[in-house]
Amino acid sequence: MWRLGMRRVLILAVLLQGCAPRPIYRQTEIGDSENDGERDGAADGAGPPDAFDDDPDAPPDPDAALTEHVLDGAGALDEGADDGGAPLPPTALLVVGMPPTLAADDAKLKARLESKGFTVTVLDDDAMPPTMPPTLVVVSGSVASATLAAKYVSYGAPLICLEPFVFGDLKMTGPTRNTDFGQTDGTQIAVTLAGHPLAGGHPAGNLTVVAPASSLGWGVAAAGAEKVATLVGMANRATVFAYEAGEMMVGMPAPARRIGLFPASPTPDRLNMAGWQLFDAAVDWATR
Repeated sequence: MWRLGMRRVLILAVLLQGCAPRPIYRQTEIGDSENDGERDGAADGAGPPDAFDDDPDAPPDPDAALTEHVLDGAGALDEGADDGGAPLPPTALLVVGMPPTLAADDAKLKARLESKGFTVTVLDDDAMPPTMPPTLVVVSGSVASATLAAKYVSYGAPLICLEPFVFGDLKMTGPTRNTDFGQTDGTQIAVTLAGHPLAGGHPAGNLTVVAPASSLGWGVAAAGAEKVATLVGMANRATVFAYEAGEMMVGMPAPARRIGLFPASPTPDRLNMAGWQLFDAAVDWATR
């Protein structure tokens, strides 16, 4: 009787063991996620252990998203758009003589840049250039040339200079006042390179740019410069001239595009439509 009871116990134990779930084993390979393979289909034997699909209900891997963003654009984070994906506005640095109370010509320069979509920062000619170059630098004719001097000579941003007495410091002309650079009063300039973008679409010939007569800056540019306009009757005195980045100026290559433009102070306050078209053309060419 005892032996019969023990036999029944052993049979029952064997039957229970046969009904217990068997553990699932899978080979772990390098690169497998710690939680891969825990799908229901694998647990009920619906395929080989390594044939698991990713769980569509699992939360996204934040590290994977960050890696994708960092590598976008040849390994650098995008810097030309805000968090919403919209392009950031271009930035302009307007260097003036009296930033707390802008003169009328400087106020018009600032407003014109803003109308073209620039975020404008006004900087005193006493200050050093910012470490991070903006999209464009505009040196107003209101600066004191001795104060500004050569602060921007090697600056790596496109630059439009309206102050002829800084041309020499920027190496855009030679160093001698009234020989290599200067200014004269007038209402017209002579367009000599009509097909150039800096001509603003104007044909060759004399062009009225300001009324009444006002200061027109000029410079004797180096051989490699694009000489787009000059003083009327004085072909060697350029009123609109430019250097491509890397083009040889006077003793050094241009670190970025450089443009010499005629509206010395207070001329921007008196520019007509043609004069502003030439300013706009300079901004577009410098930053395109």
